[in-house]
Amino acid sequence: DKTMISLRNVRTQAVAVTMAGTIAMSSILGSGMASANGPVNLAPNPSFESTGSGFAWARDAKGSDSYIGMANGFGIDGQKSVYIVGSDPANQGWPGLETKEIIPVDSNNEYTFSASHYAPGNYQGLPWLDITLYNSDGQSLGAVSTGTSPVQESANTWHEKTLNFKPAALEAQFGDIAGVKLGLKLSLDYAAAGIEDGATTVLVYDAVKFEAVKVDAPDLVVSSTGNGFQLGETTVEVDNP
Repeated sequence: DKTMISLRNVRTQAVAVTMAGTIAMSSILGSGMASANGPVNLAPNPSFESTGSGFAWARDAKGSDSYIGMANGFGIDGQKSVYIVGSDPANQGWPGLETKEIIPVDSNNEYTFSASHYAPGNYQGLPWLDITLYNSDGQSLGAVSTGTSPVQESANTWHEKTLNFKPAALEAQFGDIAGVKLGLKLSLDYAAAGIEDGATTVLVYDAVKFEAVKVDAPDLVVSSTGNGFQLGETTVEVDNP
């Protein structure tokens, strides 16, 4: 079965996303699990293999004409990933996904939030990771982010974006931090990277990690592996005027 989803941007008037195949439930190395020698990954459904009630991420276009979808048969970890197509911001923040539930954190620990991202061809989306902070009453205190990098990484290749998080270092500014929500966003701050205003960009995310790390742990090394623009069974076709 094939489902055609036609999207019309305010400015480009031409974005088509063709979804082929169906999304099936599958078991994964889920939240709270760890490899034999690695730290516990606190990110829920980190490879987006679970769907339905187990998906654990909320999609939000932030008032823009962006589209957030699932790619079947394409990923750096498993057979699924998520992608964001966008062009024009709506002054409500960047479109993307955020964990539905608050993840508890220990202020005595330091954490690393990372995700693999992939930008196809001439539609290189700008990655943005953010962490929204909550107190013990579940009230939002603010957020921290990676910001938008002015340097675009190579297209058609997986890269890893990392945000280091130290609750104790932020308490003077935000107060007691008891939990967080993780955000995977498509930055539409085109001026920062010299992208033409109103251009359509695409960004794929997979292999999310949120882990407590030792204070003296070395920085994560950015890794990459090549893949084509075809996202497994999903074809994303974007035409700018």
